[in-house]
Amino acid sequence: MREVKASVIQCDEIWSFTYAKQKNVHHAKDAPEFAGDTWTWAAIDSDSKLIVSYMVGGRDSGYAIEFMDDLRARLANRVQLTTDGHKAYLEAVERQNLTMRMHMRQFTRLTNGFSKKVENHAYAVALHFMYYNFVRVHQTLKVTPAMEAGLTDRLWDIADLVELIDANEEAPKKRGPYKKRISK
Repeated sequence: MREVKASVIQCDEIWSFTYAKQKNVHHAKDAPEFAGDTWTWAAIDSDSKLIVSYMVGGRDSGYAIEFMDDLRARLANRVQLTTDGHKAYLEAVERQNLTMRMHMRQFTRLTNGFSKKVENHAYAVALHFMYYNFVRVHQTLKVTPAMEAGLTDRLWDIADLVELIDANEEAPKKRGPYKKRISK
């Protein structure tokens, strides 16, 4: 998504975990590199409710700068940017965090539905935001956020998302010759 026209963007991050909670990672067997705290950064246009940018990663200045650089590259104009601070300013993004908690098992509290790999977590987040932006009709807008933002003029469905995935999937490679194993 590029050249998004917006006037007010709200940004926030939401916590989840991958493989094990951070306090248990050192006890975990064969914990992968990115086990523990996983943060999803999100930027929402408060007028259209469109998720303009998101990123899955850590919660430090490096990730914050990368996230803001990505957001800047997606916008067509300068915006009022609001982050944590005054509760009233973050109404749209905090509501989006609740929507994520309600739609995705990985974000519910006291869950056993956490992602075992950070890649799977990122894929689930990507699917959620595509569904949220293009398929789900927003209750107050009566259209999808993408329609409200002028990115599309029609309501998408799940089949459209599957077509996008299929179009970007690599074609299966031809398998090489079979070599029978000889046991000794």
